[in-house]
Amino acid sequence: DNYKQFTRAAGVISRMKEGIIEQLEPDFDNLEEHIKNMTEYEEVAESGVESNCIKLEEIIKKQQACHKLEVLFGLPATLSRHLHSGNYRSAADIFQCCEPFLRRHREVASFDD
Repeated sequence: DNYKQFTRAAGVISRMKEGIIEQLEPDFDNLEEHIKNMTEYEEVAESGVESNCIKLEEIIKKQQACHKLEVLFGLPATLSRHLHSGNYRSAADIFQCCEPFLRRHREVASFDD
C-alpha cells in the first residue's frame, strides 16, 4: 500500500514536472531571444563608443602635453617667485621636477636660458 502511494506520488510529480517544463519552454525560448538581442545591441553600442574612446584618449594626451608646456612656460616666473620669497627648497623641488625634460631637450634655445 505504501509502495503504491509512493509510485503514484512519483508519477504525479513526474507529470507535474513535464507539464511545468512544457509551460515554461516558450518563456525560455523568449528569454534566449532577448539575451541574443541584448548581445547584439551591446556589440553595436561598443563599436559606436570605440571610435569616441580613441578620440577622447587622443584629446587627453594633447591636454596633458599642453599642461606640461604650460608648466614649462611658467617655470621661470614660478622659480623667480619662489626664490624672491625665500622658498629655496620649493624652488629646487620644482626645478628638479622639470630638469629631466629640460636636459632631454637642451637643443631648444628657449630651454637653455
